[in-house]
Amino acid sequence: KKLIPASWLADDGADKNSPAKLQAAVIAKFKRQLTIELVRNSQLIKISYEHPDKEFAANAANWVADGFIEADMDARLAMTQKAGSWLTERLTGLRKKLEESERALQQFRERERIIDAKGVAQSGASKQLEQLSEGLVSARHKRAEAEAAYQQVQSGQKSKVDLESIPAIQKNTIYISLKGAESAAESRLADAAKKYGPEHPRRQTADAELRAARENTRRQIDTIVTSITKEYELARAQENAVERALAQSKGDILGMNRKEYELGVLEREVASNKSLYEMFTTRMKETNVAGDLQSPIARVVDPAVVSGSAY
Repeated sequence: KKLIPASWLADDGADKNSPAKLQAAVIAKFKRQLTIELVRNSQLIKISYEHPDKEFAANAANWVADGFIEADMDARLAMTQKAGSWLTERLTGLRKKLEESERALQQFRERERIIDAKGVAQSGASKQLEQLSEGLVSARHKRAEAEAAYQQVQSGQKSKVDLESIPAIQKNTIYISLKGAESAAESRLADAAKKYGPEHPRRQTADAELRAARENTRRQIDTIVTSITKEYELARAQENAVERALAQSKGDILGMNRKEYELGVLEREVASNKSLYEMFTTRMKETNVAGDLQSPIARVVDPAVVSGSAY
């Protein structure tokens, strides 16, 4: 009321008993005397106000310009504040989600006893797998050789074949040595038989030596058979042990692969949440700076001044 002419309030068209109607009437009258036009080929706007009170006319034009600038800044500040409020709320959720994913990652590492030394365990397991694979080939080869000798012995025993004819026994070095001693005893007995009768001491000695040599050979054959059986059983047990170790190693690598996959999923989740959180944090800072450094959309180039004439 201090800014508008008192005559407006006394106007017959204004309803002084209704503030809303009075305000509408005053605004309508104010707008009828206001002219706003664009200056051709420029970005300027010309604001004119006609009124008998030249001081009021100048002030009115300036009020309109200042009011437009302030209203635009208020609107943009409100939008910035609204965006900041939304970003703050969103950041709270993102921070919580990031903390949860980091907690889940750490719990998984502790539960699975994962040490942050990527590639070391995997490379050690791969090397062990390679060694066990090579060891299994060697163990199978030894088992096959031992089994061949064992089968020869078993077949000979079942068929009542003279075990001395079995290659696995014939190539035994001790057996070869004993057979040599047996042959020598046979030669001595043959020589003694040519010279002496059955009751002669030298012939009986030669005969006893031959029986002893043959007994030694027989005992050695039994020893070789027992040894072949044990070697076969040992070779088979070693092969089975290597097979189990190899299966365990493969299982360990599969377990590592599974853990690495799950670890990768959790790490990517943390990285994604962290990236999103940092992006929103940056945007929040930019929004706050934009709000603090809000620049007006327009400025008054030539403010209205009280002229020397009535208009």
